[in-house]
Parts: sequence; structure tokens; C-alpha cells
Amino acid sequence: MEITPVVRGDGVLLATWRNVLLNVGKGNPSEEFMAQVQQHAEDLLSQYPDGIAMMLLVYDGGGVPGGQGRGRATQMLREIGPRLQALAAVIEGAGFWASAARSVLTGLALMSRTRFPLRSFAGTNEAARWLVKHIRPAVPLEELLAALRELDQARREHRPARRA
Repeated sequence: MEITPVVRGDGVLLATWRNVLLNVGKGNPSEEFMAQVQQHAEDLLSQYPDGIAMMLLVYDGGGVPGGQGRGRATQMLREIGPRLQALAAVIEGAGFWASAARSVLTGLALMSRTRFPLRSFAGTNEAARWLVKHIRPAVPLEELLAALRELDQARREHRPARRA
């Protein structure tokens, strides 16, 4: 089963695969983008009423929601959290920015006041191994890894226009 890109933006790609919402990017997500993420999560939940999983992939130097985007992300997690099977976040890179991104993610989950399995990782393979344990109905690890390779390829093929 192939991924289905649903939003392509400046440095971000949002896609679905089965009952998993895949969010990959290097940008600093805006409030508008986070609203789109929530809308697509709700759409996916209408197809999978038993719940969905999410995987967030932030590449080296990428941003996490700030300001209004962070508030919108908290609201989204509060609203869909009870139906969220798990959230795996891949924060690639090292140093201060990666540590800060992981801290912001943990803070968002705490502020949303919902309980769902959440874990951050340095790479997609370990994140996929963890996430498949939480996805229902169950999916084979190799199929999720293939979907993540396809997502990475789609991300690389989509080059946003450079701003002058």
C-alpha cells in the first residue's frame, strides 16, 4: 500500500498510509499548517474509528511549532489524543536544536493533557520498530519501513521554491 500525500508545502509533506498520519519536514509549522494536520487526522479517524497513529519526522535543523502553531498543536493533541494509538517523533540531528525540539514535543504532549504512547527517536528504523507495536490493526514492520522510504523519496522530489 502506497503513501497518499495530502499536503505539500514549503518544507513540509503530510501523507497518510493506512491508519498512520505521516508528517515530515524541515520547516517551522504554522498555525495554519497545524490546522491542516488536525483536519487530515480527523479525516483519517473517520475512516479508522478505532484510532490512528502518527509519525513526525523533523530533519536536521528543522523547527517545531512556535507561538500560535504550538498552541494549535496542543489543541489538536487534546482533541485527537484519546483516539491516538501512538505518536513516534523522529528528531534527526544532535546538539541544542534537537534537544530543544524533543523538549517542545514532550511539553506539547503534557499540555494536551491526554495519554497516548509518545516517544522520540534519532532515526526512522527504531521509531518504526516501536510504532508497529502500537498500530491496530497490526502492520508488518517491513511495510511501514517501505512506506517511510517512499515518504522520504517524495520529500526529496518536492523541492520548495527558494525565496529571494
